[in-house]
Amino acid sequence: MFDKNVLHYQTKTDEVLNEVLSVDVYPNKKLAELLKDNPIIFYYTEQDTTDAAMASIFQNGKRRPVMLLDRGLLRGDNKELLVGIMCHELGHWIDFSGRPENYFGREKLWQECFADMVGYKMAKNAGYDMSFAVEKRKIMAKEQRAYCKAENKPLPEKTIFEKRAELLEQAFGNDETSKSNMVVINRLSGLKKER
Repeated sequence: MFDKNVLHYQTKTDEVLNEVLSVDVYPNKKLAELLKDNPIIFYYTEQDTTDAAMASIFQNGKRRPVMLLDRGLLRGDNKELLVGIMCHELGHWIDFSGRPENYFGREKLWQECFADMVGYKMAKNAGYDMSFAVEKRKIMAKEQRAYCKAENKPLPEKTIFEKRAELLEQAFGNDETSKSNMVVINRLSGLKKER
């Protein structure tokens, strides 16, 4: 049975993607170059949560980007959340685009930090307020600590989410005009040399 909402979801994701790709500065411009002849395939899960994932498939000998989006994310009215999550996942595609086929899943913290930083920058470039991203990472860190305590798991000095929130604050902080944000992204990515 065809879900008529899929067309609505596709319209929402296409709108966000087009807004992000229309900005002619790094990293948005890099993403546009990567997707020019290799468009994203979107899949919408049955989950009523607000999550997403980036993957790839091989089609005609070429690695294709695939984004999985929970329908709960698309049913809501929080466009900043949708943009933030999509841009984070698109940040993964920028990272993975120049890597070996079997790279997915390695260096988890590095991959997540890179996707956070590049995704944040792409969304900001497209005119979205991403200030919630740091707070969201802090909430996730508290949840991760509570889970570890409840399950009697060892607690690290800093959780992955605490490290991610700290890096976003260092790069973007309260001073959006800081040049340090692109220096950090450039160091993380290796895609562009520092000036």
